Amino acid sequence: MKKSLSVLVTLIVMSLVTLGQMAISTNPGGSRSLTGTYVEFYPAAGGVENYSPGSTQNLAFKAYSYSPDWEYVYNLWLQFPAGWVVNSVTVTGTPTCNIGSWGNFSFLLETPNLVNISHPRYMASGGDFCEAYYLVNATIPSSATGNAYVSWYWDGDGYGGAPHNPCSNDQFTPPSMAAQPCDEFVNARAVIPLDADLLGCPDGAVFSQPPVNPNNAYFSDESTTWSDQRIYENFSGLTNTIHGITFWGVKYDGGDCYTGGSDDFVINFYQDNAGAVGTLVQSFPVTIFPEPTGILNSGAALLKYHVNLPAGVTLGSGWIMLYRLNPANTVCAFAWSRTDTGDNLTGYSQGGGAIVYQTDNVALCLTSQVDLVPLSNWALFIGIGLILAFAVIRFRRFI
Repeated sequence: MKKSLSVLVTLIVMSLVTLGQMAISTNPGGSRSLTGTYVEFYPAAGGVENYSPGSTQNLAFKAYSYSPDWEYVYNLWLQFPAGWVVNSVTVTGTPTCNIGSWGNFSFLLETPNLVNISHPRYMASGGDFCEAYYLVNATIPSSATGNAYVSWYWDGDGYGGAPHNPCSNDQFTPPSMAAQPCDEFVNARAVIPLDADLLGCPDGAVFSQPPVNPNNAYFSDESTTWSDQRIYENFSGLTNTIHGITFWGVKYDGGDCYTGGSDDFVINFYQDNAGAVGTLVQSFPVTIFPEPTGILNSGAALLKYHVNLPAGVTLGSGWIMLYRLNPANTVCAFAWSRTDTGDNLTGYSQGGGAIVYQTDNVALCLTSQVDLVPLSNWALFIGIGLILAFAVIRFRRFI
């Protein structure tokens, strides 16, 4: 129907010119049919504000299309980073058009990370725009790092002037549309930011020493492969009771050995003795489910650990020693991440020996309130590549 109306308009224009009348074309110089069309990450439509590696999340997108000359839109493709898996797509909210109307919605996965959304937009003449919001449920690999970029491509019906297939500025064209390559690429890819909180201390922390430049880690594990080492870190300036602890680290056995699940730790609190580790105050065995951060520590994927303590600890200043329980003496060992923040005083002991002090810091946060968020629901997988210094009997760390 749209094509026949175009012919009718042309005939009318020709007739008016013949009669010496002034006529204005409905397509002067060839209007640009889908120019300005784009896709953007849009958390306000009901998805998460940023992504977390090793999780399954709902990601919301705004899909905006515009036509000055009556072109319909049939399909939209979204390509997520390699390793991401799209599970489903749904429409959230009510799609709108300035003038036009909508067809039925469906989606098809062309690859695990490439989805074709079929949702026709019958845009009207006179300059029409349409908006829809899509909620994409995606599983994100634990190896994901930095901001995530989503490429997009639109398929118009070819009416009027180009572009008919606008895409993101990386000139993305899905393989199934190779015969109709992208013909406008001025708008940016959709950007999903990484959850920056994964590298920060919790809100209300009473002692903050987050992993700034976490370029090394120190083994603190029962594994005799690493000489059954323990790490000690000091804190000061507290006026509140300690109820929670956050720390960061990696898992290593000559390569990545983290496969999900929880880790068992012992966390000890000591008095300060003139800048050295003093008398033991309290000791807690705890089980913690770590969360991959998407950040690398000397080539190793960094994990964030947080736990509520079974009881409060009242110490204005003191020391914390934590190590991973490893009753089977597996080679897979936990290493506590270092940081550039702190007072440059850390202790270590090996095999039950005397504490030796080192000029360095490990990442640590202390909280005075109980975190009510259940941490056991995190889906955790980690991809890691790491170069390890050869073993010597001293303060063991990654180089």
